[in-house]
Amino acid sequence: MLPKGKGVMKDDFNSRTLKDGATLTAVGSATAPPQPPPEPRVFLEDLEEGGEAVMDTPAGLVNLGNTCYMNATLQAIGCIEELRSELLKGNQSGGALVQPLATLTRSLESTSDGVNPMSFLTALRAANPQFAERDRSEKSAAMMNLGMGGYSQQDAEESYSFILNSLRSVKKDNVPVVEKYAMGVMRRTLKAADGSDEASGAAEEDFLKLECNITRETGDLLGGLRATLTQTIVKNSPLTGAPADYIQTSRIARLPKYLSVHMVRFAWRADIGKRTKVMRKVKFPLVLDALELCTEELKQKLIPVNRKLGDVERARRDRAKIHARRKGLASEAKKAGGPAGGMGGTSGGAAVSAEATTVAGGEDPNAMQVDEENEEVVRAKEAEELHALIPEDIKNDVGASESGLYDLVAIITHKGAAADSGHYMAFVKKSVFQKRLGVKKDDPFDEDEDWYKFDDDKVSIFPKDKIATLDGGGEDSSAYVLLYKSRPLE
Repeated sequence: MLPKGKGVMKDDFNSRTLKDGATLTAVGSATAPPQPPPEPRVFLEDLEEGGEAVMDTPAGLVNLGNTCYMNATLQAIGCIEELRSELLKGNQSGGALVQPLATLTRSLESTSDGVNPMSFLTALRAANPQFAERDRSEKSAAMMNLGMGGYSQQDAEESYSFILNSLRSVKKDNVPVVEKYAMGVMRRTLKAADGSDEASGAAEEDFLKLECNITRETGDLLGGLRATLTQTIVKNSPLTGAPADYIQTSRIARLPKYLSVHMVRFAWRADIGKRTKVMRKVKFPLVLDALELCTEELKQKLIPVNRKLGDVERARRDRAKIHARRKGLASEAKKAGGPAGGMGGTSGGAAVSAEATTVAGGEDPNAMQVDEENEEVVRAKEAEELHALIPEDIKNDVGASESGLYDLVAIITHKGAAADSGHYMAFVKKSVFQKRLGVKKDDPFDEDEDWYKFDDDKVSIFPKDKIATLDGGGEDSSAYVLLYKSRPLE
């Protein structure tokens, strides 16, 4: 505002100096007033049955003092859809953490604001006193003297394993969810390193997660897993009683729908008497083919579906490229004021078709089927062909992977240089929440590949092309626990 003869009005301007009838000049550009949204926002708790949810981001969890390890863990575990859906029903019993987690899960579903997890944290600390350890640092001691107290930072992988094992009583149609959907079977064989038959044999055991040991030679996830699954161990010979070398080879005999991988980034160093962080860069894939980690028997059962699914995915990508090219040409034609091809009529449409159906390697055999209406029919036929390739024993094994191909859906990361401090976060693929809410896509070729970043109660979009930055190599966030989900055949 500019009072005549007084210059620009500032915050400390005394309005009493203005006389009645004084002239004021407003400086600025005239703009239209803010407009209301075209449609009112509908919140999840107000949603009527059958409606679609409108939610900018899912809910995060409030940090209650060094509880980021738990918050990140719970966001990742929430991606196990069968477990989450049973907890939401609220009719599960058994286990000290089942009901507290069921209550917390319902709270997360009802809002997009940060949720306080104190009730679950209390139950977790009661179930395992390790998570109630006090921080002995000088700073924490000063806080305790003030009556505020301070809890130690804990390991997210230990939290992940403990919570999942505590939920083994949860069942879906009388089938234990964690055991069938999140646990596999490992077959271990032991042979003498000198090639003799001494102490050779095989045994099977359940596993909740795969361990990826990180050494100087480890550069990628599969390489680390291969090295971890074949190791030389020393044990006393049953014949001589003296220490001898043995080769232990581990292979997966059953693949679960959800495959967890622990990147072993923390190791004990005897020379300094404490755990340290391995900050080596280790690349991990967004799509994991686990067949080479399996027994030969399981591999042969899964190969037909595995290979066919790979072909199907490549065909879908080709159709998506053609579809995107057609949309681009149609958009350009619309801007130009006429049909694509320039001269109008059916000849213009034919020109679009001819150009848009050409892909690398020649004409796409499915070119005539590339449109939104036919895509559902094509995918239904592809799914039918895939299901026909599944062996009966795999088909009847509830919760087992049918192909050995996995999509990465969640990551727990650790930020910092020290093993007993730093900060944990979770990254979850957006499609997990879209499928959960039943979000219907207008365009079947439109795939949202971005992620959500859960920094406690702060939730934000994390672009897909930045996921590769979580492979370590420094003090910034490094992948610590990876959760893969078996690729659906539909």
